Amino acid sequence: MFNWYTTHWSDVMRDQVTHGLSSELNGPPLSEPPFESYGCKLVPNGTAVTMTRAPGKLFPTITGQLPSGERFSGVTLPDMQKPSAP
Repeated sequence: MFNWYTTHWSDVMRDQVTHGLSSELNGPPLSEPPFESYGCKLVPNGTAVTMTRAPGKLFPTITGQLPSGERFSGVTLPDMQKPSAP
């Protein structure tokens, strides 16, 4: 999912920067991943979250609450979360 997401946005940015020429050479950008189909959520910027990593685990767990009030929990990559300002 992480690779799919980053590839999609990389393709979109490349196409924007080249004014569509990238699509002519490489085909259209990879579609955005269907997060919900895989049980994933893309959390809006600014959402307060807690990230923890259990000893010996490769990926951290992230938990939080969406503006709608829905709580979420799952794994993420450490660089998917921006540190909050002090």
